Amino acid sequence: WQGVDTLIVAAGVSALQPLMAVAGVEADASGTSFTPSQASLEGIQRAVDVSSAATRGNYTGPLVAAVTFIPLLTTSSSSPSILLVSSLGAVIPPPTRTLYASTKAASLLLYQALSIEHPAIAFTSVLPSTVEGDFRASAVDSGP
Repeated sequence: WQGVDTLIVAAGVSALQPLMAVAGVEADASGTSFTPSQASLEGIQRAVDVSSAATRGNYTGPLVAAVTFIPLLTTSSSSPSILLVSSLGAVIPPPTRTLYASTKAASLLLYQALSIEHPAIAFTSVLPSTVEGDFRASAVDSGP
């Protein structure tokens, strides 16, 4: 590539279930009693696997984009900029979206830190609320 002026990072994956439900543990309405009373080894492993998938899509993906394009932007553009399309869930955690919100928050903080490390690049973040579409259909925590 001869140069890039603007990078738009707009990738991500959804995760819809409460964290304990991902681990196979259901909380009562007050959140003080659980069924079963503890997560099984399989449930813990499922939580780890689902969190890894959410992290790959919502944190590692933007990290790879930054590592790949920051040098090119810096050396080839007189006015380099990066736009991170994140989610309002990164700053206002929505109910049942523990993994989604925390991984989106991690990438948002990554880009905020990168803006300090690379002051020659204009960093912007957009945090939309819920948008219409089939994004939830590909949730990393769906199915068994």
